[in-house]
Amino acid sequence: MAFNTEIQALVGTATDSEMDQWLTDGAKEIINILPPELQMKCSSVTNLYIGNADTTMDMDGKGKILHVTRENADSGYYTPCREIPPAFGDLSNDSSNMMYYATATDPVYWIESNSSSHPTLFVKPTPTSNQPAKIVHIAYPSVDADSDSAIDNFPDEAEYLVVLYASIKVLQNKMNEKSSDLPSDVSSPTFPAAPAPPTMRDNTLDISTLTAPTYSPQAVAPDFEDANNWINTEEDNEMLGSRISVINAQISDFNAKMSNEMNDYNRDKSIWEKQIEQEIKNLDLKRDFDAQALDKYKTEINLYAQEVNQKVTAYTSDLTNYSAKIQKHANEYKWFQSQYTLLKQDYAQGILNLAGKGATPKQQQGGEK
Repeated sequence: MAFNTEIQALVGTATDSEMDQWLTDGAKEIINILPPELQMKCSSVTNLYIGNADTTMDMDGKGKILHVTRENADSGYYTPCREIPPAFGDLSNDSSNMMYYATATDPVYWIESNSSSHPTLFVKPTPTSNQPAKIVHIAYPSVDADSDSAIDNFPDEAEYLVVLYASIKVLQNKMNEKSSDLPSDVSSPTFPAAPAPPTMRDNTLDISTLTAPTYSPQAVAPDFEDANNWINTEEDNEMLGSRISVINAQISDFNAKMSNEMNDYNRDKSIWEKQIEQEIKNLDLKRDFDAQALDKYKTEINLYAQEVNQKVTAYTSDLTNYSAKIQKHANEYKWFQSQYTLLKQDYAQGILNLAGKGATPKQQQGGEK
């Protein structure tokens, strides 16, 4: 079973490139804490001699040095090299220095930066084609999650820990990604402005500015007493006739003026009545306008209420959906966290078991302790 299948069975999906990196990192971490007898299973040999790549070894990408040997003579046998502090490396060339001088039968090695500032392993005497050196060191594997189901130069009993390490990293990544998976905050709705009430007109009938018609009576005072005197006392028919003529003229003038005044009054009354009628019509028009304005306002209020209800309903729905999504992500995060704790415990116990410090037999992946 490929490693990616094992990982995804424990923690769910991840990209192959992520799993490749975490499997490789896990193998490196585990190798560095293995006991010496298991580290030997993770070793590789680099030969140093003239005509090969170099007589020194670049330590970039190399792991712990397990041991170094050098052939002690042409067609001889390999002798262990003793490690000396890098500060005394150049003394390996001083034949008078009994402690650090290097010979074919007592070779030495040390690690320090070379002239290019790269950490480098030096062997003295300098290895030759006939007297090469062998560097036995940890080799860190590169693991392909999609195609590999085993790791070369790696203890079989530790392979499941590499899967656990990568699975833990997948869970860490999934928990970290939860922050970006969370839904966006729900924006509060923007409510429309309420429609303004209409300006109502003055619906009071006011005719105070209209001038009501008035009738001005005409005064007439015929002198009947004088006429009576000429009839009863003076018995002067001629004067009586003259007085009667005057009285009749006064009465005729009165009647004419009264008729004119009545005509003026009737004319003013007719104008006034028409003005009253017009004011009443204007009042009716005002009332019709106000009624229409009120009807329009009622319609606007209803539309406003509908829009507000729609926004409130949509906002309530958004809040409900948001809460549901948050709860879903929270549940997923709790599961990741719980699984992370379990796998972390399995991994820690497995490391202790490999180091010979565990109190229980080696845990099986996903099994009981």
